[in-house]
Amino acid sequence: PGTRYEAKAIREGRRPAYLTFVRR
Repeated sequence: PGTRYEAKAIREGRRPAYLTFVRR
């Protein structure tokens, strides 16, 4: 639930914090 969001974050050079706890 947020694969493209994660790719966008990585493309920006940032880490998906909102996915950090979601993928936990």
